[in-house]
This record gives sequence, structure tokens and C-alpha cells, in this order.
Amino acid sequence: MLIGCEGVDNLRGGRTGLWVVLATIVSVRVCALWQVKPEEYRAEGFESLEALQEGLRRYYPDIDLGDEVTVVRWESVEGALADQYRRLQELRRRAISGEPSSPPFLP
Repeated sequence: MLIGCEGVDNLRGGRTGLWVVLATIVSVRVCALWQVKPEEYRAEGFESLEALQEGLRRYYPDIDLGDEVTVVRWESVEGALADQYRRLQELRRRAISGEPSSPPFLP
């Protein structure tokens, strides 16, 4: 499935633009924000539900724990944006573990 969205691309300094990736949608679930499972928010890099809420407030300033959200799980993501994200995750992993991270991954 080709997924395209116009929105903020935080990997490119918060610029707004169109990004497109190819991915396999595994599941889609609609629930209240407070019902997002730990494995779901941890998969997105958040340590707690409160951290997820704070992260979402960058885009939805008035989001409340009772607000409806859509949790989409996908796999086999391909495309330039996905490649940049993987490189950024690797840099973070190396920084946390103390491993050297040269040469730089991001252009």
C-alpha cells in the first residue's frame, strides 16, 4: 500500500511537505488516547502514555486522554523518509550505547 501524507517532516527540520512511503498495514485500531497500549507507544519511542500525550501536543495542542486516536501498525516500510528514520534511530541507539557514530548517517 502506498501511503502519502502532507504534513510536518521532523527529519528535515520541521518543514512541511509531501512524503510518501510504501508499507504493509498490519492493523488499524481506534481508541481513546488513554487506551493506547504500552507496546504501541514504546514502538514509537515514548516511555510513557504521558510522554506520548506531550509528543502529540506538538501537533494537537489541546489533546486530552479521552480524545479518540487511530493507532496504525505497519511493516516493510520503504522510501527515502523511512531510510532517514532508520539512520536517525541507529544514531540514537549508538549515542545511548556509547558506540562511535562516524561517519555521519544523515546527509
